[in-house]
Amino acid sequence: MKRFLESCCFATARHYKTIFENQSLDTWQNIENFKKIILENKIDVGNIYVFADSFHSIRVSLLLKYHGFINIFKTHSYIKLDLREKIKEIILIVMTFIDPSGTKNPIIKRVLEKERKLRSSGNTYLKYS
Repeated sequence: MKRFLESCCFATARHYKTIFENQSLDTWQNIENFKKIILENKIDVGNIYVFADSFHSIRVSLLLKYHGFINIFKTHSYIKLDLREKIKEIILIVMTFIDPSGTKNPIIKRVLEKERKLRSSGNTYLKYS
């Protein structure tokens, strides 16, 4: 994905900076780590472009807004999700609405902890298939 975006004239234009975070195990951690990179490097954030399927981009946008980012643009994605994937994403969107921190609601916190533990070992709890 990084190479694709960097090869795209949009992502490499002089006035754009492409930032990648690859240490997280889920979207909640991804946005937290992204914010940490921004703050530690004192990067002035202008517009944020989200490259994801339409369901996932909703969650990313919600989490970015929760963490104080405001200029968020979702790109139109042509990724097709099957019914099971859509149901999973809808559940995750609802979880994000209920607890964007991922730590305040005990049920959501437990689901995320379980998922992170499984993902760190190469498995997934909320898997697509």
